Amino acid sequence: MAKPLAWAGSSALLLLLVPVVYGGSMAYGASFLVWDEQYSTYFYDERPGGFVVIVAGLMASVVLTLLAVGAAIRAVVLLVRRSRSRGREATARA
Repeated sequence: MAKPLAWAGSSALLLLLVPVVYGGSMAYGASFLVWDEQYSTYFYDERPGGFVVIVAGLMASVVLTLLAVGAAIRAVVLLVRRSRSRGREATARA
């Protein structure tokens, strides 16, 4: 039987990965100002595939969040089942 603590730990790790993935994708995909010496002005420059990286990062963040919520629900279910089975065992012994 899987341990509820392992599921809770994996849920916490997945939740910690969400801002890392989201922030990384936003940092890569964001446009930034660059000085143009020829026209003496700033212009926005984007990295190639920036929009695709942003969308992929958002989708990965959603998937990680759903996995984290699922792992947390599984941990709670296992904890409740374990506590109920221990209660039954104690009642059967008495």
